[in-house]
Amino acid sequence: MLVQSLNAERQSRHQVPLSGSISIDTLCDIAHVSQRTLHNSFVSILGISPMHFIRLNRLNHVRRRLCDPDSTSTVSQIANDRGFYHLGKFAQDYRHLFGERPSVTLSRYRANPMLEA
Repeated sequence: MLVQSLNAERQSRHQVPLSGSISIDTLCDIAHVSQRTLHNSFVSILGISPMHFIRLNRLNHVRRRLCDPDSTSTVSQIANDRGFYHLGKFAQDYRHLFGERPSVTLSRYRANPMLEA
């Protein structure tokens, strides 16, 4: 119910920022719940905290941009656009999640634009 509420509310009047990151307070406002309720709901439904979910979401957005063969942005630009300013930590988290360095992803999709992400 909370996830459905978040999706419906976001689509109707709240647009999550395309760059940077969404805050816990924004999620609470969208869902009309307290931080405690938000945290407990995320942990019970997804098994992760809201902050971890937000970070995974941001990493996935970065990967989608890196896989865009038409993009001329660098890894640093794309990471900064999604709110990752400590590039060493970003690269470590990216590699942990996707099993490769962000630069490898970028190179592969720029070299062969016919690949699907």
